[in-house]
Amino acid sequence: MCSSDLTVKAHVSVLADVLEHASFQSLLYLSSTRVYSGVEETQEDVPLPISPMDGSDLYNASKLLGEALCLNCGRPGVRVVRLSNVVGYDPGSEYFLTTLVRDALAGEVRLATGLTSSKDYIALDDVLMLLPQIALAGRETLYNVARGRNLTHQDICGVLQRITGCQLQVANGAESLRFPEIDVSRIGREFAFRAADPLLLLPSIIDQW
Repeated sequence: MCSSDLTVKAHVSVLADVLEHASFQSLLYLSSTRVYSGVEETQEDVPLPISPMDGSDLYNASKLLGEALCLNCGRPGVRVVRLSNVVGYDPGSEYFLTTLVRDALAGEVRLATGLTSSKDYIALDDVLMLLPQIALAGRETLYNVARGRNLTHQDICGVLQRITGCQLQVANGAESLRFPEIDVSRIGREFAFRAADPLLLLPSIIDQW
């Protein structure tokens, strides 16, 4: 089975089977804030474009189809979270931030994208606090779970350099990729949520390595 088949199976096929046959009081589907790629507004109800000709949109399309199944299945207790990039101690991960920490501890960070590239990160503890509240008591059916404020590569690498003394190399002609800032007003209103600064977590993550 190719990777695209596995993506669709994980995000859609298994979910459809659960929604049709499983017995539950609450189901929370974890989608991704990546679905906002290429748009300017990031409220939960904003229309989102998908291009079938763009292979990189397959992940987003499968997540949105999973969302559509949840939001239109007619079963009570089904909610969707669009989750941002989670920051926590996970040395085996291949996610971007973990890779940066690993490389910094090895002495050198090499970036393929520019220092002004930016996206949203949220602390794992914030996610673990919010998800049960949303799953069991959320008044809405769709939520962004994010910090609501982007960090740049420069923000992150500056902290890593200060802590580890690592070298930093940026590829010649590196493009800056900026994701839109995520609207978190819904979780702010309903749960009085205020996210931690992910940069403050980096020292403790490095200490655990």
